[in-house]
Amino acid sequence: MKNKNKTALLTFVTLVAGILFFTSCIDDFLTRQPMSLISESNVWGNGGDKKAIMALITNNYDCIPFNCGSEVGPWGDHLSQLCDESMRGYVWGNMYTPTMTSATNEKFSAWNYNRVRDINDFLERILETDIEDQDRYVAEAYFIRAFHYFDFAKRYGGVPIIDHTQAYDPNDFEALKVPRSTEEEVWDFIAQDVDLSVAYFEKCKTEAEPYRVNKYAALALKSRAMLYAATIAKYGTVQLNGLVGVPSARAQQFFELSLAASDEI
Repeated sequence: MKNKNKTALLTFVTLVAGILFFTSCIDDFLTRQPMSLISESNVWGNGGDKKAIMALITNNYDCIPFNCGSEVGPWGDHLSQLCDESMRGYVWGNMYTPTMTSATNEKFSAWNYNRVRDINDFLERILETDIEDQDRYVAEAYFIRAFHYFDFAKRYGGVPIIDHTQAYDPNDFEALKVPRSTEEEVWDFIAQDVDLSVAYFEKCKTEAEPYRVNKYAALALKSRAMLYAATIAKYGTVQLNGLVGVPSARAQQFFELSLAASDEI
């Protein structure tokens, strides 16, 4: 019996010693960073990491609603598939059906304020760095934010304009409840963001690159968005105290903004 107890005690001591040796060799195992995530310090620490920032702006590119129904479903459905403008190579998914606008399948929705928050956060942080090509990143971010609001305005008219990163305060939840701006104010905000995008592109020292937004893409967005605003002002009606519709007095100005952007292109 004594020999058994000694053997058990020796085994226990050996096990404890092994654990202590193992943990002393990797004493940081409880504080290791996950391999599948990039932390804020990795991106913005020490003046900013260019590769990480490029990955971040690329992700924001990926979420631009180019002719899409606001990331509708896992296949990235395109609105042009709902008519005969665009056809898939397989039978399902083409053409409009009533189920596409049901409560559980909002093909025409667009309410990506999580993407707006991402862009607001990116703008605030990138402007605090002295990273190379900062002007280009800022220009791209303003373009992407303008595109999201263009997507909102086409569907809803006036929406809440949030141009900064909101901070959650459990003691002041009301601060997060931003009311809708008028539709006119949203179109003006889009024009302002595109103008900022163009201004930063004009400061860029690097040449334009394929597959990335440039000054002329920003001007094209402005021309198209201002044409929408002008047409709504000329042919639409103002409702809900301006939440929907644009005053007719603004039609000529918006038409001129659209034409000026096209002329510059």
